[in-house]
Amino acid sequence: MKVEGLAETQKALQSLSGKLGWKAMSMALGRSGRKMRAAARKNAPVGTVAHRTYRGNLVAPGFTKKSVVLVRFPRKNNNTALVAIGVKKAAFYAVQFVEQGHKTRSGTRVAARPWLKTSYDQTVNAVPGAFTKELNAMVLKATK
Repeated sequence: MKVEGLAETQKALQSLSGKLGWKAMSMALGRSGRKMRAAARKNAPVGTVAHRTYRGNLVAPGFTKKSVVLVRFPRKNNNTALVAIGVKKAAFYAVQFVEQGHKTRSGTRVAARPWLKTSYDQTVNAVPGAFTKELNAMVLKATK
């Protein structure tokens, strides 16, 4: 996959001071992941009845949908950054048991219903272009 304009943006980013460059990259990375987070929220399973989390809290249907988050991980030692889409800790079961499937106590297998991977597949091609566009806009704004 070829991303247009990334080389020019990288050169401009390197000319900025270190902290400003990291801030621009981190913000662009977060903004480019918003489409994937929106797709994950759209595809998240919604139950029909209220249930209790592993901590005993009663939650309404749609708790997983509200728990989808985007997290950024900057790694300054090797000049890379990562973005992850997942769920908050209280809703881990949506990934552990629904996304991947599981065995019941009787030994029968409950089939996986992948919703997070589906969201990734739907939006993976749009993220690099959105990242370049956002980063270019941030760098141009900072250099003015």
